[in-house]
Amino acid sequence: MLDKLQAISDRMEAIVSQMEDPATYGDPDLLRRLTREQKEINRSRKQEAEQHRLEKLEGYWQDSCHPDDPKAREIIKLSYGNAPEICRFLEAHPKPEALALLSVLTSKDYRDIQAALLEEHLAYGKKVRDFSLRTYLDGAKNADELFLQYVWNPRIRFEEITPYRSYLTNALSEGQKEEFRKDPERVWSWIQETVGYEEPRTYHPVISSPAGVHQTCQGSLLSRKTLFVAICRTLGIPARLNPVTYEAECYKEHT
Repeated sequence: MLDKLQAISDRMEAIVSQMEDPATYGDPDLLRRLTREQKEINRSRKQEAEQHRLEKLEGYWQDSCHPDDPKAREIIKLSYGNAPEICRFLEAHPKPEALALLSVLTSKDYRDIQAALLEEHLAYGKKVRDFSLRTYLDGAKNADELFLQYVWNPRIRFEEITPYRSYLTNALSEGQKEEFRKDPERVWSWIQETVGYEEPRTYHPVISSPAGVHQTCQGSLLSRKTLFVAICRTLGIPARLNPVTYEAECYKEHT
């Protein structure tokens, strides 16, 4: 291996020396030879790097936990270097609900999210499950799936997943919680009255965390919509950002 690398290095030095020679500088034949050399070197380096990457990924899988459930195994494989966090969460919460919570996240979330953050969303979702199913989803088709997707789901849209449920549970007064649960549209009215909005100066507006928007009373339009969904889900109200229009929506009247 060292001999191969040394040979490549020697060849590159020879080519560079030729290029610095005034007699050959700008020679198109030399440039074509240099391009072929570079392509070959790059191809070899890419192959070695890819092999190293695959071996490293396989090592993550070999060193992680190996649950019996095939869905859990697939999620752990997709989590790569974050596998210990996913394993920690699944081992602490072996019931199907923990795996269900993971199932609604993206593959990128598996590589980033921490066990403690998953545990918060799991715990706070449990607290409002019965109320949500009874009040908003009673009689709805696939009520459990609707609850999982639009209440329990930690992911709203493009934002960084944060522990917003514990913050909002403590930040909202009991009077606000009761008012919002009776009429979820009041959540948006309150946000419009309370949170300032400025037109973004960039093409892609920054999406602030729900807690950050609530604390600063300032946020982009998408940040305010994200706060709306976060408040609704914290209170057990099924809500989402429309995947096409990004409009904030809450589920009501079994529609």
